[in-house]
Amino acid sequence: SPEKMFEPVATATEAPATIESEAVSTSEVATTAIAAPYTISEYDGLMRRIGKEEGQDWLLMSAIAYSESRFQDDLVSPRGAIGLMQIKEAVAKTYGINDIYDPEQNIKAGIYHLARLQNIYKKAGADPENLIKLTLAAYNCGEGRLADCMALAKEKGLDPLVWENLAEVIPLMKEEEHYKSDVVKLGRFNGGETLKFVELILERYGQYCQSVEK
Repeated sequence: SPEKMFEPVATATEAPATIESEAVSTSEVATTAIAAPYTISEYDGLMRRIGKEEGQDWLLMSAIAYSESRFQDDLVSPRGAIGLMQIKEAVAKTYGINDIYDPEQNIKAGIYHLARLQNIYKKAGADPENLIKLTLAAYNCGEGRLADCMALAKEKGLDPLVWENLAEVIPLMKEEEHYKSDVVKLGRFNGGETLKFVELILERYGQYCQSVEK
C-alpha cells in the first residue's frame, strides 16, 4: 500500500460541537455541556476503514473530499473529474480502479493518486512542511502545471521545493512574459484556484484534527 502521507498540520481550529443535557433532581435542574460525536460526513466510516487499510490519514482525505465535491459521490465536473475525490476515470485506471462511481473505489483512487504525487516531491527533497503543500497543489492543478511553476521559480533563482516561493511565482503564470519562458511547457496558467485550494484544505484539515478522534 502507499506510504503514509502526512503528519497533522497545526492551523486555526474550531471548537468541537457540543450538546446540552439536563439532569433533573427534586432540588434543582443542572445543565451540563456534553461533547457530541463530531461527524464530518456520511462517509466517515468508509474513510476511516480505507485510511486504516492503506496507512493514510482519513481526515486529510475528508478535507479534500469536502473541498472537491462537498461529499457528493455522483458529482461530475465540466473537466470530467468524478465523485467524492474528483478523480478522472483515466487516472483511476492507472491505479487499477475500474468503477470510479463507487465511493469506496473513488476514495482509494484519491489516496493512491495523492500518495504517488507525494512520493515525487519527497524524492525531490521537499521537507515535511512543504511536502503536504506541494502534493495538494499538484492534486489540484496537475503535476505538469506544478512542474512549470517549479521550473519558473528555479529560473528566477528560487528554491522550487519551498511553497512560499511557488506561491509568489504562480500568479506570474498568467503573464505572457513569464508563461512564454522556455522552461514553461504547458503555457498560461491561472493558478489562483490552486493557491486557495491548498490554503483551504490545510485549514479544514486542522479543524478536523482538533475536532475528530482519529
